[in-house]
Amino acid sequence: MMHFINMGTFSLTPKEVNNGADIVWLAVISTHWTFRNNKLF
Repeated sequence: MMHFINMGTFSLTPKEVNNGADIVWLAVISTHWTFRNNKLF
């Protein structure tokens, strides 16, 4: 995971990579918890 993010720094600025990572993590976490909540309740 980190390896691919680090590779992205060659084509993107660190700020753009960090923003992209934040968006991805928010999507993953929100999807994960939505799935868990729907499955549990």
